[in-house]
This record gives sequence, C-alpha cells and structure tokens, in this order.
Amino acid sequence: RLFRVMRLVRLLKLRWLLNTINDLLDSEYSSIIVNVLQLIFFLLAINHFIACAWFGLASLSEHDESTATWVKVKHLEHSDWLYCYFTAFHWSITQFTPASMDVVPQNLRERGFAVLVVIAALVGFSSLVGSITSSLAQLRGLSEDAAKEFWTLRRFLRNNNVPTVLSMRIQHYLEHAWAREKNQLKFE
Repeated sequence: RLFRVMRLVRLLKLRWLLNTINDLLDSEYSSIIVNVLQLIFFLLAINHFIACAWFGLASLSEHDESTATWVKVKHLEHSDWLYCYFTAFHWSITQFTPASMDVVPQNLRERGFAVLVVIAALVGFSSLVGSITSSLAQLRGLSEDAAKEFWTLRRFLRNNNVPTVLSMRIQHYLEHAWAREKNQLKFE
C-alpha cells in the first residue's frame, strides 16, 4: 500500500513538471498546444484507472463459477493480459464517447460500476470537450488576428496608392517574415 501511495505522490510531481514546462514556453501558440495535450493525457490517465478498476471487478469473481463477468462471457480468462487490458481500456473510452462496444456488464457489481462511470463521464467529458474547444478557439483567434493585420496592411497600401508590384512585394515579404517568426516561436 505504501508503494501505491508513493505512486500517487509521483502524479503530483508530474503535474508540477507539466506546469513548469508550460511556464517555460514563451509562445502563446505552444502554450495552447501543450494545454490541449495535457487535457488529452489527463483523459487517457483517467481512462487507464477506470480500465484497471473494470478489469479488477471481473477479477474479484474469477474463482466464483456461478457469477458471470465480462471476462468470462468474452472467454478472456486465459488471454494475454495486454489484450485484456486494451479491451478494458477500450470499454472505458467508450463510456466517455458515443461509441459502442460488445463488452457489457454481466452482474450487478459491474452494472453499478458502469452506471457510475457513465455519470462521471457525462460531466467530465463535457467539461474536457469544453476546455479543448476553448483552447482551439484561442488558436483560431491567433490566426484571425494575423489575418486582420494583413487585411489592414492591404487596405493601407491601396488607400495610399502604393504601386501594385511594390504592394505585392511588401505583402509577400511580411507574410514570409510573419511565418518565419511564428515557426521560430513554436520551437522556443
């Protein structure tokens, strides 16, 4: 049990490490991308724990011949543990999304756990999708700001009767410089 508690403490260190990495990023673009990746990683971590609990519930009844479990019904008792894990992980992910799967609860304990997971997933996944949507809207806003700036530049050049050839050269140069700066900020 002490080792399990120590593993949970490592998760706190992981959160601190992710925050430190995010603080080191100078680019808003990179920060938003890292934030989206953190949310996805968090979703996968939660699904990992749910998958382990789902498989653990079936394991509780493995010696009771009279109790049906999803592992027994799918004849996975002697399957490779990795296949069983990914089956449980797949089941866990389907509880968070509108996907379906042929693994279903086979007893009251599994059914109760599935109901609790679906209720938690309804709230958690909705919040997660909202956060990711917000981050992607921020990214889109960054691109829109640049588009507005270039539109303002084109209007300025046209209103001041800058010759077309010179206007095109200025726009191409600034687009190139902006793209180079954007790529440079991505990697910083």
